[in-house]
Amino acid sequence: MASPLHPDRRELLAWLGASAGWLALSPSCATHLREKTFAFAAVGGEPSWTPLALPVPIASDGGSAGTDAARLARYAVRDELLLPEGFEYELLATYGESFGPEGHAVPFGYNNDFLGFLPSRTEPDEAFLVVNHESVSPRPWLAALRESLGAAAPRIEVARGANGAVGASLDGHSWLGTQLDPVVGAHSPELIARVRDLSQRALDDMGITVLHMRRDSQDWWRVVRDSTLHKRFSGGAPRHATHSNCSGTVTPWGTALSGEENFQDYVPEFVDSAGEPSSPLMALEFVGVDPRLPEPFEINGFGSWLAAPQDGRDFGWVVHVDPHSGELRKLRRLGRMRHENVALRVEVGKPLVAYTGDDRRGGHVWKFVSARCVERVDDPANVELFEDGTLYVARFSADGGGEWLPLVPEAPLARPTPETTAGGHLWLPSRSALRSERRRGGWVAVSTSDARQRGISADEWCGRVSQFALKPFEQMTLGDLVDVPSSLRDSESSARHRQDVLLLDAVVMANAIGATPCARPEDMELHPHDGSLFLSFSDFTALSSEGSPDGRVFPHARGGSSRRYGGIYRIEEVGEAASTRFRWSAFCESGELADGGHGFANPDNLCFDPDGNLWVLTDIGSLALNSAVTREGDSAPGQDRFAGVFGSSALFMIPTRGERAGVPHCFAIGPVECELCGVTFSSDGQTLFLSVQHPGEVHGARGRPGSGLPTEVERRVRVATREGVLFEQLRSVPIGSNWPSGILGRAPRPAVVAIRRSPGR
Repeated sequence: MASPLHPDRRELLAWLGASAGWLALSPSCATHLREKTFAFAAVGGEPSWTPLALPVPIASDGGSAGTDAARLARYAVRDELLLPEGFEYELLATYGESFGPEGHAVPFGYNNDFLGFLPSRTEPDEAFLVVNHESVSPRPWLAALRESLGAAAPRIEVARGANGAVGASLDGHSWLGTQLDPVVGAHSPELIARVRDLSQRALDDMGITVLHMRRDSQDWWRVVRDSTLHKRFSGGAPRHATHSNCSGTVTPWGTALSGEENFQDYVPEFVDSAGEPSSPLMALEFVGVDPRLPEPFEINGFGSWLAAPQDGRDFGWVVHVDPHSGELRKLRRLGRMRHENVALRVEVGKPLVAYTGDDRRGGHVWKFVSARCVERVDDPANVELFEDGTLYVARFSADGGGEWLPLVPEAPLARPTPETTAGGHLWLPSRSALRSERRRGGWVAVSTSDARQRGISADEWCGRVSQFALKPFEQMTLGDLVDVPSSLRDSESSARHRQDVLLLDAVVMANAIGATPCARPEDMELHPHDGSLFLSFSDFTALSSEGSPDGRVFPHARGGSSRRYGGIYRIEEVGEAASTRFRWSAFCESGELADGGHGFANPDNLCFDPDGNLWVLTDIGSLALNSAVTREGDSAPGQDRFAGVFGSSALFMIPTRGERAGVPHCFAIGPVECELCGVTFSSDGQTLFLSVQHPGEVHGARGRPGSGLPTEVERRVRVATREGVLFEQLRSVPIGSNWPSGILGRAPRPAVVAIRRSPGR
């Protein structure tokens, strides 16, 4: 692909890498942007700021051999959004706020994630900001609701022992392990009403918000509070519901794509061999890890408890959102999975190409290629190109090569090879030849004999599907795994049905044709200069109950290495973007310096700036953030318990060229127990937008009266110097969060911020 910023190629739009996608600019705008001083990095990849101090050694911290132990003997975690000297932030939107005039109030949702900046088509100082709302984190979410609603906040109570439950009070301690049956009549009408109210509120706080913004005289982007152009797409809406919206991208025709990720937490995921739900409803499940805390850590199953239960087949898609018209469309040709984001190639005279990842251990890397070619890059009708094309899944070779396999009924089945995975097992489509179980469907684990996940052997699976299809396994294709209703007699309808079922159950269908199970593929971005695809794999660990990455492509998944905690890879297509061949390599792996890593863990959201520097957000699980660890037992690097030495969620800038290529520089550190998400830049490169998601996710409000929890603890953490010498660090850690208010006892709230250089800097 030609350099998008080359001034002599006027037939292509110039591109600025932004958030989880590409922001289209005119050639003149791109030239103007490159003439201005970029606020966040100097030319050539050097940061124009002093990197923030981290609790572990990193190549950009100015440390040297023999100084780490003394320099890092103590470290204080702070419940603030930390930025380098010379930068400041303003809150744009916070959970609990509403925007718009009276009668058109648009509530801002919870757990803001992806941010898509879309300049106005007519006004140079106006724009839309598309914001995904991924989930609710029960402890801080319920605390914020109680602050806002008081006695009207949701309250659930179940008598101990009723209907087999062990208790479910959101104000007491008896909810641990509780599951409530969603079948009407199993519980009292009052309880059903309360659970439905809780579920409706939770799903209403998910989805997508579109904010109308305007730049003021000081060049700050701010929300136009009384605008009628704000829009809300709710997870609990009776029509066109969307929830579990994680990351996404913006399109060159001025719209946004949003990925529905962990939908399986709220609605059933599995379908049978004909594409019907294997289980139409989910129990409401309260999950907790600390009985001292008055709210559960997770609540699953909201979608099955609405007055009209949600169909799980309606979620797990890429969603197209038009902020101008308010139209929402689910792009089902891109497959149903735990979509993290989308990266787009849109070039005149060529097919539209979209890359996406399935964010789970053992998930896959995908590519959609449209059947028709792009006629005009900024044509709103380009959305129709998503309706006809081929979805491919990646098969990586250990030698650095790879191929894209089409997910079509004619694709031949491949014998499962669980022995090549780090955990020794794969998930495959479950099929039975028994008449009573013919349509059972769902998934089955295919495992090696020594895998922790107990499953059937590869030979047994091959035998089962062969009996199901009544043909030898060697002659079977993906279409043979699908039952076609007798009502679909003509060949065209039958073929369309088979393809639809493959897309509904894309995860296991990919394994059935030999695609490579990966290490939680999350964000994907195209380099603005050379067009190569950068991928963040956030977690190499082989937790076999969920899935397991291929040990030949992710070798650190097998061993006791701190590099098990993710890395950034790079893919280059062989030939055109629609090619079925590619090459791959590791660009920057996580882990401690002494272990061959780069000083960070769990890369997630990616973004390129105009000079091709890669901006990376980390997503360390909240339960592991700043946890006390030792180098022995379960908490050693590479074991199932994450070694929480890396500190809080942070934002890094990594140059991709020059002497500092591959060296992370820390630009921002998030508040306690949060995840930083959605990094993106304004069109002129002078403002950086950032989401702060679920501060206080584990402990809720810091200093909440009656909690019995301290406001801060000191933990002893064993850290390795850059030479590999272990030393003990005394780390002070706040218990819970009060961000952004900073007031003890106040509930923490997710928010979106705008970051700029301080005046005069």
